[in-house]
Amino acid sequence: MENETKDLLPRLSQPRLVSWFERIAALGHGTSKEMTSEEAFDVAKQAEPIEPKYIENKTKPEWHVGQRLQVTPDDMGRIPVEGIFVAADDYEIVLRLTDEKAGNINVHFPRAGFDVIPV
Repeated sequence: MENETKDLLPRLSQPRLVSWFERIAALGHGTSKEMTSEEAFDVAKQAEPIEPKYIENKTKPEWHVGQRLQVTPDDMGRIPVEGIFVAADDYEIVLRLTDEKAGNINVHFPRAGFDVIPV
């Protein structure tokens, strides 16, 4: 991936996109460790999600951090997801869900194509 990114950068004409690619490439691939799915769930359950401080809710002032909301796709597979409102902007909404196996997770939903209602 790193070589593919370096090969692609000279062909990009968008400075902000180039900057983003460079930042992503600088992150690297990290390290991995062989583990079972149960071990992975244990690691996830012990971790807490980072609050997305870069997102401000200026578009829906009626949504308040900590409020319970339901997000449902507006096309096919209209299966609702309920969670605690964390953040939103014009493009996404973030809900905190609590899963028995994985613990607390922040789930990012696109705003387009989803209905959001208070629960």
